[in-house]
Amino acid sequence: MLSGYDTSLATAIPTTGASATVLTDGCSLNNGFSKALAITDYDADTNRVASRQYEIGSTRTGVTVLADRSTTNADGTGRREIDVAYAINYTDGTKDEKTTQTLISGSSSGSKMADGTACTTPDNKTEFRFFGNRKVVNTFVTASNERQFHTALATGVSDASATFNRYVTLGVRDPANVATYATISGPGFGTTAGVTNTFKLVSPRLLRSAPEFAGKPGNFVDWRDNDSFRVCRTSTAAYAYADTADCVTNGATSNNYGSFAQLDPSVQDTSFNAIGIVAGGVYTVKVYAGDGWKTVNGQDGVTPIATYATTLENLPMSTVALAGTLAAPANKFAVIINSTTNVSQVATAVRTKVAISVPFTWISPGVMPDGRAIALNTLFSFENGSTTAAGFYPATRQINLTYPASTATSATLNIPAPVPVLLTPNYGEVTFEYSNRNGNFIRNLFYIN
Repeated sequence: MLSGYDTSLATAIPTTGASATVLTDGCSLNNGFSKALAITDYDADTNRVASRQYEIGSTRTGVTVLADRSTTNADGTGRREIDVAYAINYTDGTKDEKTTQTLISGSSSGSKMADGTACTTPDNKTEFRFFGNRKVVNTFVTASNERQFHTALATGVSDASATFNRYVTLGVRDPANVATYATISGPGFGTTAGVTNTFKLVSPRLLRSAPEFAGKPGNFVDWRDNDSFRVCRTSTAAYAYADTADCVTNGATSNNYGSFAQLDPSVQDTSFNAIGIVAGGVYTVKVYAGDGWKTVNGQDGVTPIATYATTLENLPMSTVALAGTLAAPANKFAVIINSTTNVSQVATAVRTKVAISVPFTWISPGVMPDGRAIALNTLFSFENGSTTAAGFYPATRQINLTYPASTATSATLNIPAPVPVLLTPNYGEVTFEYSNRNGNFIRNLFYIN
């Protein structure tokens, strides 16, 4: 079956959701996506085929069976489920070292979907199909390193020096719209009275449209349904622990946790290492429905709809190893040619709220300090601004993703004019994002404010 999947990607990426899911069971549930929802999402995303171009010619090797279950369904039909792990090898030199999948043969009758109801579109075939990980939401913890340069929005003038970010992203996404908030705990969050601290996260749907969040931090009017949940804040904008978080009063913004805006790579590493985040660290994510987000400690005594253990496979890389000396900060980050001139053009476009097309050329970062290959994931622009003259929130946020070839060293970034509701531009960004396909991201980030 997996060799058949290799064949389906040998020369092209499927162009429709139906063709992309032809090997998927009718009752599949994977990170909150049913088969029907996956098809709809695929067809609605105009960037989907381009974003998967790096998968052409990929092969799956080293298949290992983790579990093998044979059961009888309530209607008397039989099924067999096999959990497998394997590596995915990409033609750009990167390698996803361990992917896990559950395959099913026989009948998927009686399978539960994200909302807890029984699937109404079961398949009954002797062939194996993708059955999904059965998670009602997507949970993940990934590692990022960023080298960032600042350009003034008002003038287009860039600072000469770079700063560095090293952090993990705490991810909860809910494509099936079954959850309202979540909590997460794990290494690096510290302890109180010997108990690991927990953060509380709120759905972007609530931040977008719930009356309680109107005008509060995180109230962007165009959050996408499948954007990641955001962490509730304290009155001083720090992350709030779940038992004291007043989400409605203080809002919820960001889901990145680590050390930010350090000038010296060695100081950056010392700062990050002191947090206590560890490779292989397991984070417990509890997912809730209901109104527990409205009150302080509103999750206390409430049974979550799901609980998942999510592993941080790798730490963000050492900033010193990536950046080298301060005299040569381009060591293991992509080098962007003429970045000062090009980003200044973007700053003008953001400030004046017009569309722009800017050609970029760069030198790829090559093999990382850990020996893994890395490849371009996406080149994107971002901007936000207020929709009201009374304050910053409600605000609008727009991300424009483009997908050159994963080995590309040049591309034109087409940035559309902002939506009409943006009254006052506040921030812009151009980012070159690389990935090793194993949960590590390396970014060159040019921010404009």
